[in-house]
Amino acid sequence: MSRRPTAAKTAASRIPRWPRDGRLLGSLARALFAIWFVMTLCFFLFRLLPAEAPVADGHSLPGQYFAYLGQLARGDFGTSLVSRGVPVGRIIAALLPWTLFTVGTGLLLSFALGVALGTLAGYWRGETFDTVLSAFAALTLGVPQAILGTLLVVYGGVRWGLFDISAQRGALSPGVRPELSLSFLGDLLAHAWLPILAYVLMTFGYWFLLMKNATTAVLEEDYVVQGRARGLTDERLALAYVGRNAVLPVTTYGAIALGSALGGSVIFEQIFVYRGIGLLLTESVNRRDLPVLQAAFLILAAAIILSNLATELLYPWIDPRVRSG
Repeated sequence: MSRRPTAAKTAASRIPRWPRDGRLLGSLARALFAIWFVMTLCFFLFRLLPAEAPVADGHSLPGQYFAYLGQLARGDFGTSLVSRGVPVGRIIAALLPWTLFTVGTGLLLSFALGVALGTLAGYWRGETFDTVLSAFAALTLGVPQAILGTLLVVYGGVRWGLFDISAQRGALSPGVRPELSLSFLGDLLAHAWLPILAYVLMTFGYWFLLMKNATTAVLEEDYVVQGRARGLTDERLALAYVGRNAVLPVTTYGAIALGSALGGSVIFEQIFVYRGIGLLLTESVNRRDLPVLQAAFLILAAAIILSNLATELLYPWIDPRVRSG
């Protein structure tokens, strides 16, 4: 005689579970190996560049490498060759938050706009709203990052005079200190809105087109057709079925978008003269400051690798269809 599953077992089966059978450890191991590989590759490649000061310290190249590994294990990135005596970790810590703020804010805004407008375009496929936004999304995808940033400066700042280019330089105005106040927040946004706009324009097209195509595909599913036949309203279908299922494949683009935005920070921060980790990386290349260059590149690469790892591990929580265990 077969037994029906109890309510407790049924509820437990609905709880998202982390990957088992060593897959979690395997994912972590692959991420750590990727970070180590990037770090090792950068160490030896950057040693081919002429530096402002010798970095050998009397050791052979393998000796330098293992000494560098020991420093990283202690959280020590060394000292800058240009700003002599200044720890690289202090330089990174002073500039990294500004890049994370602009990149994170830009990605959140582009995700919200892309998902919302992409859903509407999927419902109104073929209409003027869909046609105009699809053309705009395709246009932004085809514009290289350097050209996009240059166009914003040339037309927004020079041709149309929408903002003062000189006032956009830096992450904060001279004399402004980070604090919990409206004046600090206003000055922060006054310098950050242009890079944020660039990140939104750079990634909006991906979110929009992915959400539009996913919405169109979900609208053709049998359960949506049956829901309409049962008399469910479009609002009910959009909230309970279409939007929830269509957004699943879109979330996997998050790691790619983060990597693209962090790569774009090197270009945008140089064009807008925004003081962040991207501009620091460019200046370190020009100055041949190897310790700062290695640390900045390693941090950006690690952020991209870990974001991919987070997407891989969290996707079973997002999509019940791929839960394993």
